[in-house]
Formats: sequence, structure tokens, C-alpha cells
Amino acid sequence: MKLTGKNKNPNKSLIFIIALIWSLIVLFNYLYETKGIRDNTVTLALTEARNSFMNNVIYRKWESLEGGVYVKVSEYTPPNPYLDVKDRDVVTTDGVKLTLVNPAYMTRMVHELQKGKNGIQGHITSLNPIRPENSADAWEKKALRRFEKGTKEFSSFEYINNKKFLRFM
Repeated sequence: MKLTGKNKNPNKSLIFIIALIWSLIVLFNYLYETKGIRDNTVTLALTEARNSFMNNVIYRKWESLEGGVYVKVSEYTPPNPYLDVKDRDVVTTDGVKLTLVNPAYMTRMVHELQKGKNGIQGHITSLNPIRPENSADAWEKKALRRFEKGTKEFSSFEYINNKKFLRFM
């Protein structure tokens, strides 16, 4: 029997179809798993941001209930020039100079200590800041305006210096 060009190897077509189907299954599985990993990464980043925010809220609440805390004046903790209250600065009977640290000042100092340590960077911001360095950038202004309308949380992924970050408020 003589084989023509179309049916020289009848198994070749079947092998090709099986290989194509297998490749498509592997491709769809890869895409599905990649999406799952990406979704989990977003969920984890949001969870970390929420936890960091809640920690800030808790220690600020504690300090505000106490009326602030006095700490030893140092290069790292100079008196807060934006805190205009009686007895902001006191001297102990031993001559140690202390300054009152209010919740906002403590939060700023903690954020500065945290900077670059764990991938989380926080700071205080406002549409009407007392401290000029706390002025809101464009993204923060958008978030703060939404808060004024009742939004409870605002987040998005943004590129900062060519690196992707989750911004959260």
C-alpha cells in the first residue's frame, strides 16, 4: 500500500493536537496562578497597611488620653515648635530638661524612625497643616477630599521613583 502526502503519519496530527491542548492547559493554569499570586499580594499589602494604620491610631489614642508624654530633650527630640502650651518644657529637680511630646509629634518621630526599615512609610498630612512639611500632595488631597465626603479608606498602587508602592489612607 502506498501512502500519500496527507496520511504519511496519521499519529502526527493526534500528537500535535494533544501537545497543543496540553500547552493550553499549562498556559491557562500559569495565568490563573499568576493572577492568584497577584491578588494575594494586593490583599497582603492592604492588610499590612491597615495594621500599620491601626497601630498608629492605638498609640495616638493612648498618648492623647494621657495628655502627651514628657521625654528628655535631645538632638533627636527637640522641643516641638508647633506645640504652644503651658509647661511644654520643664526641668526636673535633678536638672534634666524634658519636653512635652503630643500625639502628632510622636507619630512623626515614629514614622521617621520607621523610614526604610520595613517597607512601610507613614507621615502626617492635612489640607490645612500647622507644620508646612505636612502639606498634602496631589494623591493625598484626593484622598482627604474623599474622606470629607464620607469615604473611610483610600488606596491605590502608584509609581514613586520608578518603584510601585501601595499608598493607603
